[in-house]
Amino acid sequence: NGGNQDRGPMIALGQWSARSPFWWEGPDGQRVLAWFSSHYHQFKALFGLPPALESGKGGVARFLRTYQRADYAPDAVLLYGTEVENLPTEYDDAGTVEQWNARYAWPQLVPCRFADFFRYIEKNYGAGLPVVRGTGGAYWADNFGTLAAATARDRANQARAVTAETFATLAVALAPKLRFPRDLDHDIWRDLLLYAEHNFGVGGLNDRPESEAAVGIVKEKIDLTFRNEWDIDRLLRRSVSQLGDLVRTEGQNLLVFNPLGWPRSGLVQFQLGQGTALTNLSTGQRVRLEVLDQKDGMQTVRFWAANVPAVGYQVYRLEAGAAPRPVASTESASTVVENRFYRLTLDPSRAAVQSIYDKQLGRELVDAGSPFRANEYLFVSGGGSQTGRGRGAEDSRLLHPFPWLPPAELDIHHAENGALMGVDKTPWGHRIRMTASALHTPRLETEILLPDDTKEIEFDNTIQVDLLLAKQASYFAFPWAMSRPVFHYDIPNAFVDPARDLLEGGCSDWFAIQRLVNVQDGRVSVSVASVDAPLVCLGDICRGRWLAQFTNQTAIVFSYALNNYWSPKWAGQTSAVLRYRYVVSSHAQFDPAHETRWGEETRVPLEVATLKSSDKLPGWHGRLPEAEASLASVSPENLVLTTLKPAEDGRGLVVRVLETAGRDTDGRVKLPRLKVRGALEANAVEVPGRSLRTDGDAVRFHIRPHQVLTLRVVFGD
Repeated sequence: NGGNQDRGPMIALGQWSARSPFWWEGPDGQRVLAWFSSHYHQFKALFGLPPALESGKGGVARFLRTYQRADYAPDAVLLYGTEVENLPTEYDDAGTVEQWNARYAWPQLVPCRFADFFRYIEKNYGAGLPVVRGTGGAYWADNFGTLAAATARDRANQARAVTAETFATLAVALAPKLRFPRDLDHDIWRDLLLYAEHNFGVGGLNDRPESEAAVGIVKEKIDLTFRNEWDIDRLLRRSVSQLGDLVRTEGQNLLVFNPLGWPRSGLVQFQLGQGTALTNLSTGQRVRLEVLDQKDGMQTVRFWAANVPAVGYQVYRLEAGAAPRPVASTESASTVVENRFYRLTLDPSRAAVQSIYDKQLGRELVDAGSPFRANEYLFVSGGGSQTGRGRGAEDSRLLHPFPWLPPAELDIHHAENGALMGVDKTPWGHRIRMTASALHTPRLETEILLPDDTKEIEFDNTIQVDLLLAKQASYFAFPWAMSRPVFHYDIPNAFVDPARDLLEGGCSDWFAIQRLVNVQDGRVSVSVASVDAPLVCLGDICRGRWLAQFTNQTAIVFSYALNNYWSPKWAGQTSAVLRYRYVVSSHAQFDPAHETRWGEETRVPLEVATLKSSDKLPGWHGRLPEAEASLASVSPENLVLTTLKPAEDGRGLVVRVLETAGRDTDGRVKLPRLKVRGALEANAVEVPGRSLRTDGDAVRFHIRPHQVLTLRVVFGD
């Protein structure tokens, strides 16, 4: 790693270049050999540009002083990177190396690939190197809070790409005459990677955010998410249509698909013609619908789909019936709303929640002494004016981690002028609507969903916000009533306690979460899942503290929803309408396995497809069950099915499973509609290894704590 220290001073704060090389151990116990460099153009820094031997003579001597000490065992160091950016082919660093080695006997410069260096270190010194455990956090990731709408779209794409790939794989497996659209699938994953790539601009454009070059680069980044969304929709529509063709159905039907590896329930929204009713074929019961909108003979409706099978479907018959009517707001004057899990006390003046009382735990969750409410919108000004933009004379530690800079003067502005627009009792629970405004935020609309049958609270916020050249940020606050909070946020294969697991100098000003952040104190555990915004600040808003260690200040979770601190990247926009959704749930204790599955449910939606008689050939009714079926599942509950795809070499399926509780587990993947002929454990690039036990339609395996296990499965008659 050769990190840019400008807005990511981990290496400087933790002295990781001097502590290299070392074994870096992940949550699953696997290790990689690591080297941290002060930056990514050390050859240029030592030899100049163009490189000169006299410059290098002094530069190399200074560089080696860091490693000329008794506890540095290797006889080699890594000089990482030759130049800062692209250079013409005439740039002759190789010639400089030859001249250096001809003039000086020591030290010799050895051109090599990274793999060559690490193999040399591992072979000769690997056994004696220290082992480091922890994460460096998410320096520079605050850029994703600048392109908030595109980032939200990308997060939806991440979840639905797996859904589309899973169902496309199953469609081909169940109907061998179909061909998996490999090129489309690869395009989807390519664009996901390109948006995640760190480049949001070009050096020098931060001072010219409205120039054609700056706007063009940002628009290209945004367009990636639209193209990706369209490709995912194409693949998903095709795959669920192909699966629907295999289901034994009559007439017109709605199919609800669950892409997760366990049964789940949730809200489903779709459109139907007026005068159409819905019957659940699994229960034979008529479904009670909530009408959200109606226009031109069509109704947008929502209903609660219960117990949709694992990686499977549930069928609802569409037939003539009494048209559902919109629900009237019968409790519009009440600021207290409750179900059997929670009692909510609203603060309409801020379009937020003043109190959340957990009835099962007998515990108030919201800190009454905090200046903030739960799900309260905040606009933060300061750190740079419209003309100065936080640079030059306005520079502060908000933008750069230099101790001689002054701290930024930030002002937090609360939402105001709020109103309660209605409290509706729906067939599935309560729907609460509030509005408000704030500085540079002329419109804030909040919808709170309180389901009857699941212990969670959903917040759906839409803001209209001005996009300024002055520094700005927007947050949603969740202040929990805990005196000694312990935070956990999730990364792809584990949860991180930043007070314990963050490496020295790691980013503590903000964190990037996969699904959720949890706060606990030993007596209560509260989780906030963020659907659209990946960044959070813990204990305080982002102020540019750049601390060497994280310290728990307060039990407040701030969703770091929007910022332009690195640079405005508005692509010519002066305002935006943005959506931020959160889900809150509470329990007595923190359970990482439960939280992982619950977090997946908050981000991965149930999908729907309509199926008419005309969609099938005459006389063809399909062979899958007419009411519901599971097509794949994983057990026990501490396992998550993360991937189901065709093998890259075309030989069978690749299945990936994640262990989430931190314990050795004997697991099972079940493929109920396929006959499994064999299974092999494989590495991440699908190279097969040892054989695994199979049992009809199932594969059995052993998985280590936090391991991502890859399986290759061969099926057929």
